[in-house]
Amino acid sequence: MNNYELIKNIGRKFNCVPVVPEDARKIFSNTIIYSNLHRIRLVTWPLIITQLLIIPLIPKSMSYYCIILIGVLLFFLATSSLPVSPEGITRRHKFYDNFMFPFILLIYIINTVLFMADFIPVKFLTPVMGIIIAMFCSATFLYITLYKSILIYGVTSLILIIYGWCLLPNSIALANSINMTFVTVLSIIISRMIYVMRIQFFLKQRKIEQQKKDLITANKMLYNLSYMDALTNIPNRRYFDKALNREWNRAVRDKKELALLMIDIDYFKNYNDNFGHLAGDNCLKKIAKTLENTLKRPGDIVTRYGGEEFAAILPDTNLIGARHVADSLCNAIRNLNIIHPYSSYNQLTLSIGLACRRPNNGELPKSLITAADDALYQAKHAGRNRFVGE
Repeated sequence: MNNYELIKNIGRKFNCVPVVPEDARKIFSNTIIYSNLHRIRLVTWPLIITQLLIIPLIPKSMSYYCIILIGVLLFFLATSSLPVSPEGITRRHKFYDNFMFPFILLIYIINTVLFMADFIPVKFLTPVMGIIIAMFCSATFLYITLYKSILIYGVTSLILIIYGWCLLPNSIALANSINMTFVTVLSIIISRMIYVMRIQFFLKQRKIEQQKKDLITANKMLYNLSYMDALTNIPNRRYFDKALNREWNRAVRDKKELALLMIDIDYFKNYNDNFGHLAGDNCLKKIAKTLENTLKRPGDIVTRYGGEEFAAILPDTNLIGARHVADSLCNAIRNLNIIHPYSSYNQLTLSIGLACRRPNNGELPKSLITAADDALYQAKHAGRNRFVGE
C-alpha cells in the first residue's frame, strides 16, 4: 500500500463515512445531484422575490446589479429543468450542482456586504443574521461533501470576518470573528452529518433493492423447480395440468377451439435399454428442444407429460391446424436423423394422437386428454411414426 492509499484510508476512518461500492458511485452521485438541484431551484425563487422587493429601496445605480442577478437566476431556472429520474443527469446538471450553490451563497455575501456598507439601510434587514441563516439552511438542506463544505463555508466566513475587521470596531469585529468561526464549524458539522445520513440511506435502499432482486431470483428458482422439468428444461406435468385448465376455461369463455397433441417417442425403451440412460437423457433433451422450437406461435405450449411422452397445447386451433402442427413435429424429429437400430424405421420417430374441441361448460379438460390418448393408441396400433386424430 502506497502513502496515498494509506492517507486515504486514514481519512475515511477519520471521516466515519460509509463507503459507497464502486459500481454504485455513479448512481449515488447522480442521486445527490438530482436532489441538490431540485432544492437549489426551490431556494432560487425566494432569492428572486427578495431581489425584486429591495429594488425600490436601493439607489438606482445598484438596481442594475439586482436586475442582472434576477436575469442570471431566471436563466438558471430555465436551463436546469430536471429529468424524470437521476439516470437522466447530464454534464449541464453536474455543472450547476458544482457552481450554482456557491454562487447563491456568494449573492448572500454580497448583499450582506452591501448592507454593512450602508448601501441599504440596515433597519430593513439584519445582514449578518441573513448570511448565518443561509449557511445553516444550506447545511441542512443540501448534500455537500466535506471538502466542498469546508471550502464554501470557510470562504464565506473568511470574507465576512475580514470585512468586519475593516469596517467594525475591533471589539465588535472580534466578537463577529468568534461568532462566524463557530457558525462555520457548526455548519460544516451539520453538513457532514446530513451527507453521511444520505449515504446511509442510499446504502440501505440499495440493500433493500438487492434483497428484492434476490427474492425475485429465488421465486424464479422455485417456479422452475415447481413447473419446469429438470432434465429437458421445458414445462413439466404439473404445469401442463395448470395450463390446460387455463386454456380450457379461456376457450369456453371465448367460444373458441382448443387442440391437444399427445406425443410419444417410438420404441424409446429399446433405445434406452441398448444405448444406456445417458444416451436416452440426451435424446430426450434434443427432442424436447426440437418440439419447443417447432411450435411457432407464442401461445402454443409443449410440456413433458412423463417418461418419453410429451404433450402440446394449441389454443385457438382447429383440426386442420392441429394436423399441420403434428405433421411438422413428426418431420422435425425425423430430420434430426437420430439412429435407432432397434426401431422398425431405423431412426427415432414420433407417434402423435391429436384431439380438438370447442369446449362448453358441461365438459371437463379430461375429455380432451382422453380423446388425444385414444388417438395416440390408434397411431401406435397402426404402425407408429404417424399422427392420428379427428
